Order: sequence, then C-alpha cells, then structure tokens
Amino acid sequence: MNMLIQGGEDCRRLQYLLLLTDIESDAIKSALIDHYARGYGVGSAAGANGIDTSNLRRSMRSLNKVARIVEQIKEIDWVNHSERLVKEVS
Repeated sequence: MNMLIQGGEDCRRLQYLLLLTDIESDAIKSALIDHYARGYGVGSAAGANGIDTSNLRRSMRSLNKVARIVEQIKEIDWVNHSERLVKEVS
C-alpha cells in the first residue's frame, strides 16, 4: 500500500523521510520530490532527473516503506497520548 501521494506531499516531510532511507543519489532524491511534491508522473520525474524509471520505482517502494513505519509509530504515540489525556481528565 502506498502511503505517499503523487503531488500531495510536503517537500520538508519528504526530505526527513529520505534521511531514514539508504537513498544517496541526489538525482533520485530530486525525482522523488518531483513526483511526490510537485506532481510529476513517474516517467517525467525520472526523465527530468536523468535516471531510469525502474530505479525511481525501487526508491519509491523504499520511501513508502519508511513512510508506513513512521505512520505506525505515530499511531502508537497517539494511543499513548490519548490514554494519558483520559487519565488526566478522570
């Protein structure tokens, strides 16, 4: 399941997610930002940055995996925070 939406992501959020991956190529990072933040199609983002579409797709899978893990952590944090709020109110 894709956690990231084409053209729907904040550039800063993507940059933080990229820090949690092993993606080092500036061209791939730029293509990911073009796709997820600027809304370029996969082929257009790859072409604009001089990379193969297959490499971009592999990096997209990696970035989505990291985003999924971050969302799972946020869910745990929210449950813990909600439980503390209920205890404080009671």
